[in-house]
Amino acid sequence: MNETEEHICKIGMTNLLGNSTKLILNFPSSTIGTDDLNVYQLRHSKDMDKVIDINIELDKNFNHDTTEFQSEQFKEWALHPSSSFYACDYKEQFFGLLFTLRLKPEVFERIMELEIDEKDLTVDDFATFDEIGCNHMISFFAMSEKVASLLFIRYYAHLIANQKVIREVGLATMMEDAKKLIRNMNLHHHSSKNVGEGLELQTYRETLPNFLASEKVLKMILSKQSCPEE
Repeated sequence: MNETEEHICKIGMTNLLGNSTKLILNFPSSTIGTDDLNVYQLRHSKDMDKVIDINIELDKNFNHDTTEFQSEQFKEWALHPSSSFYACDYKEQFFGLLFTLRLKPEVFERIMELEIDEKDLTVDDFATFDEIGCNHMISFFAMSEKVASLLFIRYYAHLIANQKVIREVGLATMMEDAKKLIRNMNLHHHSSKNVGEGLELQTYRETLPNFLASEKVLKMILSKQSCPEE
């Protein structure tokens, strides 16, 4: 996975993500280089509880307190070996997160069809590394475009390195800013339902080969030699 990550263009990833005013902030970062930022699996961090608490507060704000996630639930998910809970630090200070689950295909299907809520998932619904699964993104936030690009580079590298055992990728959101990111990726709308006054939850999905085969992603990976980094 580290070798795959080295072949992904940082500027190309920034262009792919575009700008999302709520999910990707514009924290002053002209003096912060990408080499100063540290992306890691949350389960290996002493600050896991702190980052999970930050995520819970962000979720309540972004989703109007409708998802009803609990800190203990996220901690159990983060510790599961097939989960990819990435966090980003600058000088040991929190700068961003990207959390994804590897779900069993039949569970992923129920999430996409909006038959069950994410809060109802348990570790029994997770696929192991020895079985085919589907990657489901549940949380994302970054303090700057550089942080966002590094988090998604790690995410794409994970998908590429594990492509033989990941069938589909997807997510569920009610945020307009999230939909801005989705439009830049090769994910397609699948289902919708009303979850409150003026609130609509939508799911997006795509097979992993089609998700990775978009023109922007291929250029980002295959044209690194002609891609200015910073």
